[in-house]
Amino acid sequence: MFYDSQELSTVGQFNIANTEKFDNLSTTLKGTEGINSNGGPFPREVSFVNDITHTIDQVALFGQIEFDITDTITASFGARWYEIEDSYKGSTSTVDVSGRLRAFGDGSETALTEFFGAQEAAAIQAAVASGQLDTNLLDNDGKLTVDDTIIKASLDWKISDDVMLFASYSEGFRPPVTNRVGGGLAKNQEGAFDGFRIPVYSTTDSLDNIEIGFKSTLFDQSLRFNATAYYSKISDLQTSRFDPTNISFLVFTDNVGDAEIKGIDGDFTWAATDNLIISGAFSFIDSELTSINNELKGIAPSVGSQLPYSAEFSGNLQAQYFYSLGKDLTGYINGSVSYTGDRLASMTMDAYVLEDTTNLVYGTGTGLSIEKEADVYSGVNYKDSNGETFVGGRYVQDSYILANLSFGVTNDSWKAEVFIDNLTDKSAVLYIDSQQFTPKVVTNRPRTIGFRFSYDFY
Repeated sequence: MFYDSQELSTVGQFNIANTEKFDNLSTTLKGTEGINSNGGPFPREVSFVNDITHTIDQVALFGQIEFDITDTITASFGARWYEIEDSYKGSTSTVDVSGRLRAFGDGSETALTEFFGAQEAAAIQAAVASGQLDTNLLDNDGKLTVDDTIIKASLDWKISDDVMLFASYSEGFRPPVTNRVGGGLAKNQEGAFDGFRIPVYSTTDSLDNIEIGFKSTLFDQSLRFNATAYYSKISDLQTSRFDPTNISFLVFTDNVGDAEIKGIDGDFTWAATDNLIISGAFSFIDSELTSINNELKGIAPSVGSQLPYSAEFSGNLQAQYFYSLGKDLTGYINGSVSYTGDRLASMTMDAYVLEDTTNLVYGTGTGLSIEKEADVYSGVNYKDSNGETFVGGRYVQDSYILANLSFGVTNDSWKAEVFIDNLTDKSAVLYIDSQQFTPKVVTNRPRTIGFRFSYDFY
């Protein structure tokens, strides 16, 4: 049995340029329900406040059984039941989150009208009736509750002392996420954004995963080789979205649609001689969106698009050579090279908008590659901060090759090593965060030369 309770209470105070609409913030939170700050007042230089308490309670019951069908075949089965309660209370400078969620949880014309006004309440009721907005998981206090059971099963066949085949099926999930500005209309009501409403919450996304593979030690145990082929299906894929020029000033989460991932992973270690060990690993991944939520057509990437952060191919190769120096000393040389293919940086096609913002803020672009995607749709209108219309696209984390080299001496107790990491001084983009006004890029370290010494006290 598992139980966990988390409470995150925050008051974020920001000084953001060009926020004249928050001029009175130094006096009050404009009538919204402050939680941790008691509604202000705040210093005059504060232009935006995020005043939230987020509570997540979860309980789970899980177990697994394993039994031998024969001397060489073993089966296992496991299951997990869980229940998660998610409570979001507080406010931002412009949104009473507590009152908003209570109104959605109640769902009555009276409650919605009292909070949103008659016209907006009628539009929200129509959106709920049509299925555009989902509010079924909320109670009258705005608390979100989900529960489900997931399973896993596997079969291992030990063909010999050196080879084992296995097959497994497993399920996974990510819990729903409540949105502070749920139900709100997109600021840009043109093209694909016409009529778009921010979901009140993103529902649970689920994973069904099938794996088949083998583990082996071959050629008198001089070669270890493992490989796995897998197929994963994701339903209601969650993604976070930040698009202040088209949708909302605040980050929110939605369900893009369904996706599939097919791949093969493998690794090996080969004792080529008594002195030389060669090892490596590889990964082939074919990922794609297989369906798109109707609300996000023209906003999310199209059906068939590649999922983010997954290179179609990546791999590495390493060689270690050992030689005797006499007097119980062993010298060694270690070299490695790794390759990572192109990867898309997000699930939101806002790269051209962010590029425009970067030019306005810094006077120059990012220099990052962009894959243009949205022009396959008619009527797509992504707008930048100047009101100009752009097609959609995603940043690309370009492929790279990295190499490392080291030389060392060791005995049974200590090791001394000179190393050169990133031998060619390659600048590789490891991660692009597009959830801010301008993209934030994480790169690898430049060429690094150093000395390591270690001693084992036993």
